[in-house]
Amino acid sequence: MPTPMTHAFVGASLSVALPRGLRGLPATTACAFLAASPDLDIVGFFLGVPYSNTFGHRGITHGLPFATLVAAGVVLLAIGAGRVARKQSVHLFLGLAVIVGSHGILDMATNGGLGVGLLIPFQGDRLFLPFRPIEVSPISPSRFLTDGFPVIVTELLWVWMPCITAVILIRSTRDHLWVEKQNGTPEGSRKIKL
Repeated sequence: MPTPMTHAFVGASLSVALPRGLRGLPATTACAFLAASPDLDIVGFFLGVPYSNTFGHRGITHGLPFATLVAAGVVLLAIGAGRVARKQSVHLFLGLAVIVGSHGILDMATNGGLGVGLLIPFQGDRLFLPFRPIEVSPISPSRFLTDGFPVIVTELLWVWMPCITAVILIRSTRDHLWVEKQNGTPEGSRKIKL
């Protein structure tokens, strides 16, 4: 698995694609937590749940159905609390599903572990991507201190740099389209802050 901070960084990065009015530090923080949250399944290690079990590490919490349920739950809570207009709910749902789902996809790109239950509960196989450039992070903090450098290097190269690039592209495209929509031309008021 990539480090929790890398999963959180991906969630924070993807938060720039959330609907206008739902961006900012609280939303970015929530997205960072949601992206890292599937690894809360490590509690299973302490409860005796086998790694290979559906409820073990990289099992059901790393699947796309789980990401969909979490996204739907958060959207319903946000609508109920009056924080999200119904017309923004589909955009928010899709964004959150991608953010939570990114966790399993990233874990599939690592070179260790038993694979990811991406389609659990519909299909129980543990899967990897064909291309796995990310060094798997040791779960133990003491092992990370001794073996963590290659993990950090591969995460910077294969996750952090693409995320930074994506944020720049999303912000510039989003801002350009928003200005064009407001003014009818891409020029005009570049001073609009989104």
